[in-house]
Amino acid sequence: MWWLDFKNPYFLLLLIPWAAACAWYVFGKRYQTESAIAVSSKKVVARRRSFRERTYRVLPALRMLTVFLLIIALASLQP
Repeated sequence: MWWLDFKNPYFLLLLIPWAAACAWYVFGKRYQTESAIAVSSKKVVARRRSFRERTYRVLPALRMLTVFLLIIALASLQP
């Protein structure tokens, strides 16, 4: 199965802006600062992180994967 046929292959053109948005998200945040307040030690603001805070970094990747799969579904793979 090395050849794939799509019912609506023009929907695959949506992968171009999708790739650009992914690249912008990954490389565009390079120069943003993490905190607004400078502290001398992390002990000052240390606290236990919740499940939401620990999994927050995964959400953008899941969002990008979801949009990718929706574009593939719109293209309708033919058997």
